[in-house]
Amino acid sequence: MTGELVTTNPARELQAADSEDPLGPFLTGAISERTRAAYRRDIEGFLAWLRDAGFDDLSGITPDVLLAYRNHLMGYLKPSSVARKLSVLRNFFDFCQEKGVTETNPARARRVRSPKVSSYSTTAGLNQAQAELLLRQPDRSTPMGLRDYALLSLMLHTGLRRSEVVSAKCGDFVTKLGHRVLIVVGKGNKPRDVKIPEKVWRAINEYFLASGREITSDSPLFVPLPDPSNVVTKAIDESPLSAEAIWWLVQKYARQAGFLPEGQDRKSVNITPHSLRHTFITLALAGGAPLHKVQYAAGHSDPRTTERYDRDRDNLDDNATDYVRLRG
Repeated sequence: MTGELVTTNPARELQAADSEDPLGPFLTGAISERTRAAYRRDIEGFLAWLRDAGFDDLSGITPDVLLAYRNHLMGYLKPSSVARKLSVLRNFFDFCQEKGVTETNPARARRVRSPKVSSYSTTAGLNQAQAELLLRQPDRSTPMGLRDYALLSLMLHTGLRRSEVVSAKCGDFVTKLGHRVLIVVGKGNKPRDVKIPEKVWRAINEYFLASGREITSDSPLFVPLPDPSNVVTKAIDESPLSAEAIWWLVQKYARQAGFLPEGQDRKSVNITPHSLRHTFITLALAGGAPLHKVQYAAGHSDPRTTERYDRDRDNLDDNATDYVRLRG
């Protein structure tokens, strides 16, 4: 689909003179490669829907078309995902208007409103007892089990995103003010310092020692390890453990812990790598960490995003009114 838009005319108008990619000029505004890839998927999905619906010209797109697309998305996506896609399209049509491809931005019409996003995250999280049970699942007598324990422990104790775990390198660990820190580049290409608890650092080092890897600063933090039962494959693959592998790793141990029924397919599973991030934020807030500190640790640009994970904020047994102690 890359290189196509809707018709050849809009494609030529948007296309840079030295590029065969009509979306290229728009995507250059995104800072990170991950963001550009996400924007491309969103726009190409919209353009494919337009073609299937019989539209052949961007200049003819009206707010009613955007409303129809929004309602189409609402049929199978969460409100937060629909809102994000509409936000990308608003920026895309701003670009189209600047280039003269459209006279107005139909996505910015008052009628094309994003769906209301729940003030609570719909991601399933774990309570403290469940998180501790999950950490007991890997077999720590094996290199693979030590790796998996270190990975689960890192995610539960720091709230790292799955993409941040995939991209972490051994050289990203530094010492600051006497604390072990992992320098993470998150969404928006924004770096942040993630403090590594001592128990997590020990788990990572135990995994390193057991794996027998030759560690350099450019080495990925987590890599695939050979199955000891496989007599053929003994060499260690020094490519990063993939996002898909981390997904299934979490599924495996969640199922072992009894959180997921046997045979449950991926689409119906609700304990995911993001659940571990949810767990970190919830436990940190419940433990008394100030919201702004949890926001920074999680790499959220907006405190309201962090608040969506705070299931305890409506707790009537420990309510804000209990902290106002007036005399008289």
